[in-house]
Amino acid sequence: MTHTSIPTHRERARQGFYMNLDYYNQVTLQSRYIQLHPGDTHSKWGEIIDAWDAGIKVHVTRVVRNLSTSGFTPAVGDIIFIPWNKCNYAHCTQETAQDRSVLGYNDNDKFTWAEFCRR
Repeated sequence: MTHTSIPTHRERARQGFYMNLDYYNQVTLQSRYIQLHPGDTHSKWGEIIDAWDAGIKVHVTRVVRNLSTSGFTPAVGDIIFIPWNKCNYAHCTQETAQDRSVLGYNDNDKFTWAEFCRR
């Protein structure tokens, strides 16, 4: 199964994909790569792919599960919406957001974003 990539920022802007391009540009002024809810049991990173006054849409690029605890976490590749009143994130670099995911103990459960996209 091959992963379909999200169009680049330039392609999305040209095609009018953003709910509000000015708002998106303001939210992503520092970085469009974020860690969602820093300090949670399971760590999640992603790329902000849209933003407007209701919240942000994030493409999940990395997940590191705390293997000693259970609980829900989105899957790598998911696109999720987070309303501003439930949103807590920290900006990070693209390298950090696309680094190695750890979903389990098996070697197949450990991969980078680039490896995920080649699947």
